[in-house]
Amino acid sequence: MNTTLKNSLLWISIIPISIICSIFIPEIYKRFILFFISEEDTIVSTILIKWTLFFLQGALAIMPAFFLAPKHKIKAAGILCVVFVLISIYGEYYLRQHNSGIGYLQVFARILGSVMAYFVMKNNFEEQKAKLPFKLSQEERENLINEIKDKAKNNPAYKVHVEKSLLQFKENQDKK
Repeated sequence: MNTTLKNSLLWISIIPISIICSIFIPEIYKRFILFFISEEDTIVSTILIKWTLFFLQGALAIMPAFFLAPKHKIKAAGILCVVFVLISIYGEYYLRQHNSGIGYLQVFARILGSVMAYFVMKNNFEEQKAKLPFKLSQEERENLINEIKDKAKNNPAYKVHVEKSLLQFKENQDKK
């Protein structure tokens, strides 16, 4: 399959899969919990079902953006998080205008779930990025350096790019 087509399909599928995940997975969770808890009006069931359900809806609405986006995973998750928060707030406002609604605390649980999921994914992504596989043997390191030098000799633009990248890397290392 063509890479461009594949990437386009991944970008297009983010929102539908996000909606599906935020609806069906919490419902499966609810059915699973109700299998073990017979009464729905207890404090334990309220916490395990209502609050966790809305928290899961928020978190699961954001996660597909991170896992499906071919590039810019954190930006995609952040944009979807902002959109989800705005839709949750506006949806509750709209439903309140029509004498309905799920409650502000449940909306807060959704928003908390989506924001926490975003920050957890962002932190994990940055940690993984910092731990890139630089555990090369001395021979592999020298081969890589020689390969970069050969490419830089033949392409001045590549040489400038490598020099800028190395300076940026050194500045980041000095900050740490």
